[in-house]
Amino acid sequence: MIASLDELYHSELFFLPAMDKNARLAGLEIIATFATEDGAVRMPTELVVPRLSVEEQYCLFVEKLALLETCQHFFIQHKLIAWLNLPPQLVAYYY
Repeated sequence: MIASLDELYHSELFFLPAMDKNARLAGLEIIATFATEDGAVRMPTELVVPRLSVEEQYCLFVEKLALLETCQHFFIQHKLIAWLNLPPQLVAYYY
């Protein structure tokens, strides 16, 4: 997804590990950061999302779902949980 703030930023998705009490991998959270096209500036999602429209937030959520779909066999094979953050604005807007 491309976000236009003072410059154009594109989303980059990452997996953040979640460990259980025995320090074993229990699951992964899909998180996003935003970077300028040249990669010189990065912004965490928390700073960008308040400036995004509901439609743009929806696009970011769809990107996360697509990544999860691409990696679904890994999650199933290793019996891992996947976390996605669903912004309250999306729930209120679409339901």
